[in-house]
Amino acid sequence: MAENTGSLRHTVAMNVTPDEKRRNDALAERIASVLHDIRVEKEFTQDQLAVRAGLSRTSLGDVEQARKAVTAQKLLQILSALDVTMSDFFRRVEQSEQM
Repeated sequence: MAENTGSLRHTVAMNVTPDEKRRNDALAERIASVLHDIRVEKEFTQDQLAVRAGLSRTSLGDVEQARKAVTAQKLLQILSALDVTMSDFFRRVEQSEQM
């Protein structure tokens, strides 16, 4: 049976409190910022990283600007292309929260 993920997302979004939304938005911003910082540190352009990760430049840009939520699969593709482990990445995200 096919799942209607659009409705599921809508239902989940309706059950999020304003505080949860603010925390989720802040986390998305930190994830985007850390991804951008790592890309720049590794001296990749968005185009170069997008090709290495198998994504469009637009898709990568949306992730880096927190315009769209990043899926686990897409995050893994990007981190693999950057040669960064998931644990190292989230350690940096956590550290960015404390700054």
